[in-house]
Amino acid sequence: MPTKNEEIERTRLAQLRRFAPQVFGTGTLLYVGACPKRAQCLEALIASGRKVTILEVMEAYAAHYARRDDLRVICGDVRRLASLPGVADRYDVIFWWHGPEHVSKPELPGVLAEVERRAKLVVLACPWGRSPQRGTDADPYREHKATLMPGDFEEWGYRVSTLGAAGGRSASNLIAVKAT
Repeated sequence: MPTKNEEIERTRLAQLRRFAPQVFGTGTLLYVGACPKRAQCLEALIASGRKVTILEVMEAYAAHYARRDDLRVICGDVRRLASLPGVADRYDVIFWWHGPEHVSKPELPGVLAEVERRAKLVVLACPWGRSPQRGTDADPYREHKATLMPGDFEEWGYRVSTLGAAGGRSASNLIAVKAT
């Protein structure tokens, strides 16, 4: 029997397949912030034919993926995308699954501008509404620094799909998609 978290992630993956089916296909994909606990989409993306590079800020998570032969891994912060060695000039897709909420709202438009400059298609996901979460000594990047709403992403030119209620920490999901 699936756990509650597995069921939530299965529902989010189904939402992604309905709302942004074009993410599943061939070509290059930069997966930003692939925390092993939140990377349920990874196997489906690889199975669809995507050539995946992972950009992960946590060294332990990057090391987790570096053992795999089917992935390229870069350890770094998406906020420094322009200066990170090994990041390609252009990807078919940049996929940032549950990560935009970890960047402060004033900083996010600048980060998204650099992400958009490097991708043909940008696919973002995050909880929507107020969803407080603190960092930990083991993972200071877990802290949620932004409360994001559908209108924020629409203002930045994204199409948006939501699941759950605003602030429904465990089950809310917002997917934002933008072709560049």
